[in-house]
Amino acid sequence: MRHVAGRGMPYAAVMNYFVNEDVPLDVLDVGCGYGYIDWTLHSMQFKTTGIDVSGQAIEFAQKTYGLPFHAMTIQEYAKLGKKHDIAISIEVIEHVKNPKDLIRKCLEVAPKVIITTPNGGYPAHVGQVWFSDLPPVHLAIFYKEALEGLAQQLGCGVKIDDSGPNLVATFNRI
Repeated sequence: MRHVAGRGMPYAAVMNYFVNEDVPLDVLDVGCGYGYIDWTLHSMQFKTTGIDVSGQAIEFAQKTYGLPFHAMTIQEYAKLGKKHDIAISIEVIEHVKNPKDLIRKCLEVAPKVIITTPNGGYPAHVGQVWFSDLPPVHLAIFYKEALEGLAQQLGCGVKIDDSGPNLVATFNRI
């Protein structure tokens, strides 16, 4: 866990959430990449499923960890009708064309969704147009208010930690 949490603030924030859970949850990792978080959660007795659009990343994750990993979008996965206790999506929302649809589909498969993204309102970043990868890699930069607006549009609750360089938003179905 320390290795994954040491990869940066968004990973540490998500891992800290799970450390405080008494009961192992069924977790969907949307944009799982190479599966590091899934393997760590699995080693902590959580049930995990990872999805990612990168077939190469999924192939690596399957060979390395042997856990359920699938090369597909959240839209494709939601059509399968599978349900989870929670969905996580670490540093993904800034890469997608329709962030609202990402959150909506995650909420279809889980009642709670934790999303992290670079914090456009963080003092060290204010006044900079981009402080990370330029488009087409990052399609949007988010502020706390934007995530609150998405939650309002989706009719769900949201709790946001905007105290650091990454936003950590927990969306809940109402």
